[in-house]
Amino acid sequence: MGASLRDDRPRGGRRPVPVGACPSCGNASPEGARFCASCGASLVRACPTCGAEPPEAARFCPSCGTAIAEREPVAPGRERRLVTVLFADVTGSTGLGERLDPERLQEVLGTCFAAMREEIEAEGGTVEKFIGDAIVAVFGVPVAHEDDPSDRAARARSRGLRAAPGAVGARPDRARSRRGAARPRPRR
Repeated sequence: MGASLRDDRPRGGRRPVPVGACPSCGNASPEGARFCASCGASLVRACPTCGAEPPEAARFCPSCGTAIAEREPVAPGRERRLVTVLFADVTGSTGLGERLDPERLQEVLGTCFAAMREEIEAEGGTVEKFIGDAIVAVFGVPVAHEDDPSDRAARARSRGLRAAPGAVGARPDRARSRRGAARPRPRR
C-alpha cells in the first residue's frame, strides 16, 4: 500500500502523515473509516457544536461558525480513545430483596448479571464492576472497534434486558431497567 504523504495540518512544525493514517497513532486506516481500528481515535474532524464535517484546513465551521480546535498531540505511550460507559441497575431490587431470602436474591441478581455480562462481552465491552444491583461496563477500551462504542453499548443493553429476566424465569415483557451511557464531549 504505497501511501502518499501530505501535511494535513495547516500550521508548520508538524510532521506529514500518510494519507489514510490515524492522526493519533499513525496506523493506516481503510478509506471511509470513521474511527481508527488500532486505537479507536476519530478519523473524522467534526464541529463540536453542530457535528458538521468541515474541510481539513478549516479553522471555523462553515455551517455554524464555531471555531474548530486543532487536534492536540498525544503524549508518547498514550492514545486517545472514544469510550462509552454503560451503567445498568435492576429496577425494583429493593422490593425484590424484601420478598426473597438473601441467598435467593443473590442467586437472582447473579443470574441477571451473568446474562448481562454475556451480552456485554459479545459486543466487545468489558465489565468494570458490579455495585449492589448495578453493573458498570465500558466499550472502546481496552479494545477499540471500527464502529461507535455507544452503538455496541446500546445493543448489549437491549439484548441483556431481554435475556436477564428469562434467565431467572421472569417475563421478559415486564422487565424494566434504568440505564445510562456516557461519552465525554470533545473539548473546545
